[in-house]
Amino acid sequence: TQYRKDDLEILKSAIPKYNIIELFPNYLGDLNWFKTSKIPLFNQAGKVEGICGTLIPYENSDRLVRPYKEIYRALEYIKSHYCEKLSNKKLANIAGLSVRQFEVRFKGIFNCTVRQYIIKLKILKSCKMLTQQNMSIAEVAYDLGFCDQSLFTNTFKKHIGITPLKYIKK
Repeated sequence: TQYRKDDLEILKSAIPKYNIIELFPNYLGDLNWFKTSKIPLFNQAGKVEGICGTLIPYENSDRLVRPYKEIYRALEYIKSHYCEKLSNKKLANIAGLSVRQFEVRFKGIFNCTVRQYIIKLKILKSCKMLTQQNMSIAEVAYDLGFCDQSLFTNTFKKHIGITPLKYIKK
């Protein structure tokens, strides 16, 4: 998984990573997005011995940050219309910003484009749909706006690390 790769990179390079958005199971075992920062821990000889990290539920952490507040309305719109075709122009209008300002602020907060964020949101929603609703993988893919099951499966595996079928079986 990506967080394991990040840990190994920090152990090797001794360079901290800040404000990483990652998918983790919460205390109930449901997958949610969290913001994490990781710093290397050094022994007395100056060698990296471990990693210290923080894990903050993403929704709660960013309401306190000014750039997030500037795009909050657009973000709420995305969350309720993520299966529709959304343009950055429309989202910028909702936020009351120019398209360029919106794109810069969005990327600054989430470290990804709006499109990448929407894909992550769809994958998060699919996790619940696959385990809590009696739907086939193809139905989930269709409901989330993927053009076919194959694209959904490949996208899911890229983000979660396993196929939707293996996810369901786990």
